[in-house]
Amino acid sequence: MIRTRAQNMADQAAAQIAQAIAAALAQALPPALANVQPPPAAGGGGAPPPFALHPALVNNQTLDYSTATGNKLYNKATAPLPDEGTLTGETIQVFLTQLSQRAVTMGWTAICTIPDDNGNNCDLFTQFGMLNRQNMVDHANTYMGNDVRDKQNSAQMAVCIIASLDNDAQLTMRNASEDYMINDEANGPLLLFEVIKRATINVRASTSVIMSQLIGAANLLREKEYDIKAFNGVINGLLFELRARGETCPEAVHYLFRAYEQAPDDKFTTYILGKKNLYEDNLLDLTAKQLMELAQKKYDTYVQSGQWQKKSKADEQIIALKAQIAKLEHKRTKGGGSSGNEDKHAWKKKKVPGKEVLLRGEKIYYWCKFHDAYTIHSPKACSKNPANAGKSKAELDRIQAQEDQQSAQALTTEIDKEVEEVYEYSTFTDE
Repeated sequence: MIRTRAQNMADQAAAQIAQAIAAALAQALPPALANVQPPPAAGGGGAPPPFALHPALVNNQTLDYSTATGNKLYNKATAPLPDEGTLTGETIQVFLTQLSQRAVTMGWTAICTIPDDNGNNCDLFTQFGMLNRQNMVDHANTYMGNDVRDKQNSAQMAVCIIASLDNDAQLTMRNASEDYMINDEANGPLLLFEVIKRATINVRASTSVIMSQLIGAANLLREKEYDIKAFNGVINGLLFELRARGETCPEAVHYLFRAYEQAPDDKFTTYILGKKNLYEDNLLDLTAKQLMELAQKKYDTYVQSGQWQKKSKADEQIIALKAQIAKLEHKRTKGGGSSGNEDKHAWKKKKVPGKEVLLRGEKIYYWCKFHDAYTIHSPKACSKNPANAGKSKAELDRIQAQEDQQSAQALTTEIDKEVEEVYEYSTFTDE
């Protein structure tokens, strides 16, 4: 549509008249009314709403619990966490992770950031080991005496923590309520501090206590009956406690390798040794977390396929061979027995001409030149063999397993003959 010059001039005149009327009204109306702006038209501009990642973070004003909005925020803040917490070290890490996520969404970060003795701000969830009770009380006193949002947040946090503990933990903490009360009110961060103290070794415990457990990781694996998942959970907890104290364990990867090598599964330990060789040759970078993830994945694969600690065909051959030997020996010695007058180990010092390997009962013996006697290990797997200097027990066990496999295959076809020859040199019971 083409506008005429007259129409354009009419529009300009109308705009000038509107401005003149607005100016006149501004002078005639009281100041309070003169500054009132009309609401923006639907779909028009206007001021943007306040930006926040979560509803509770829109502002830091006190919440009005008499309103629907206030009630919804309170219920969301105090709802129990997904996983029930206990006062044990193995579950506290999950509990703290979930509670820290709640703290972020509900705006509790400020009350959970505590200055230590040197004035350095510490995150209660990840640096609790650098704080003491007085630090907690001093920080709580900055807001617990006033009717402010932080005091409301503290109360929310306390309700959430108690609701998220199991029955035993709830009873323990309710009986210790004097430990986390400030001005007769439960303080959420102080309550969490007391929960952590009861669930870990000790908030101020010596780092050496944790380090000693990491150094003895192989013992922990045995205690967990070689359950890699359970073992990793314990190690993760110990490393977490170290970080909470501002400490690290640079040798954690070595302690983990040493532990995993003791697992009674040849497939698993072969896999671990492969990773260890690459790591020691600087061909593979590994953190403790990454190594645990690799071990966990391999363990899960073997467990799910039914292969975990399953004996190899070579192991089964050896077991069958030993059982057959025992059966034959039983037939030979039926009705007889040892005189008991000689050293039962004396035979080990007498080498059978041409016999590097002997079968006795359920055991395979090798003539070991490093011991000058028959032993249950081969010379190749002997710890005194200079070629084995620096090798771990797991590596020597692997060499021995290969030797046993080869010996079993070579001797299976001459079992009867071997038994006869063994008895020519011994009438005594095996060790």
